[in-house]
Formats: sequence, structure tokens, C-alpha cells
Amino acid sequence: MANARAALEPSIKEYLDPLCWKIFRIMLSPKTKREPRYNELFRTVKSIIKISKPSFNEHIQHLIHKKLVKRQKKGKQKTVLCLNYKNIIVNFGMKAVEQVNQETQRIVQLMENEAFWWRAPMVISLFFAVSEMEQVKAILEYSLNPETKYETFMALSAHATMIKDMRDFLLLGVLHAKNESARRKKLHLLIDVFDQAIEETRDTISKLSSETAEPK
Repeated sequence: MANARAALEPSIKEYLDPLCWKIFRIMLSPKTKREPRYNELFRTVKSIIKISKPSFNEHIQHLIHKKLVKRQKKGKQKTVLCLNYKNIIVNFGMKAVEQVNQETQRIVQLMENEAFWWRAPMVISLFFAVSEMEQVKAILEYSLNPETKYETFMALSAHATMIKDMRDFLLLGVLHAKNESARRKKLHLLIDVFDQAIEETRDTISKLSSETAEPK
């Protein structure tokens, strides 16, 4: 399930060169200070990707020219850099809204099909297992090579977003229920699916553990 931000990103990415895209993504990150001064943003970007100040300046100017970033005065002497959300939404938002609406309709139709729920426990358990493993793998790779700060951050962000999107995906049927009775029925169904997924996963772990245990 794509969320609005995820739908925005492909169209913006196509609009920028790779380095501008990386700087833009760093500015989007909740870990980045809101409305930083020029040197503050440069230090943040440099701590994540290898970049010189002239190159940083060139790409910031490019983002300003594209109206994705803007300079803004704070007080008499302080000038900060911030994302130009108004322009981003006006120029890229409609495409994102259309994509999310189409995806929502597709998922609601999919969940109305009973065949979907037969495989749901297996799909859910595998999805969450793989997502968690990918996050652990990203951390291990960063421990092996600390220079991959940016790649690690992007990988962790991507998998966190995937987990959130799966949660939103599963709750779509609840949110679009016709009445309270249908809503409760769908919630009970989801709880049953998760119970089954947890039970099957534990059984698999137990079985594998007993098979690999050393004989007495």
C-alpha cells in the first residue's frame, strides 16, 4: 500500500539528479533539523554522504531553482533553508493523490475476495519476518562498513515504511466497512489472522529447533 509521501517520491526523483535527490531525501528525514541554517544543513548532509561544500552549494541552488527548497528569513539576520511544501504539493501532490486512491480501491476489492484470507496468515508472517531481517541486515552491514551511513538510513527508513504500509493495508477494509457490525467483523477476522500467523510461525521455529538440536 503506497502512502501519499511514497507516491510523491517517484515523480520528484525523476525530476532531480542523483545528488540533489539524496539531499532532498535527507531534508525530508524527521532526523534532520527543521529550517536549518546553510552550514547546519551542510554538516548534516556531509555526515551522511560524501560531498564538498562547492558541490553542496551547487545542488542546493539547483533545488532552490526547482522550487523544492527555499530560503526564508528568521529574524533580522538569520536565514534558513526549508522545503517548499506549497510548491511540492501543488506540482506533485495531484499525482500522489490519484495513485493512492487507485491503490486504495484495488486493495479494498482484493480484501473482499475470500481467497485472499486463506493465504493471509502465511503472507503476513513472511512479510514481517523478512522486513525485520532486512533491518537487522542493514545494521550489520553498517557495523561492517560505517561509511554507508546514508544507505543504512535509507534501508531502515524503507523497511519501517513498508511495515507501516502493511498495517495501513490491513486496516483499509476496517476503515471502509459499511457499518459498525461490518467493522467489528473485519477486526475479529484480522485478529484471527494474526493469531494464526503467530501460531504458525512459532510452530515452524519450534520444529526447526527440534530438528537441528544435537542428539543426546
